[in-house]
Amino acid sequence: MNYYSVERNERRTRQNALWVTATLYVALSAVIYLQMGDKPTPKPDSSHTTTPMKTITPATRPAAMPKA
Repeated sequence: MNYYSVERNERRTRQNALWVTATLYVALSAVIYLQMGDKPTPKPDSSHTTTPMKTITPATRPAAMPKA
């Protein structure tokens, strides 16, 4: 093989590797950027649950009968 053709093949191989690397980098950046936009809705915090307050009902008394 000729010296110049070997150099040209090596240069072309390096240039192709550079293009593939740059393309993959841009594609990965785009995928990560698009995934960051999909934020899930926040779940309610269950660690601070409140207990329902008990209602106090007064003791019932029998109705007084009218005196006749």
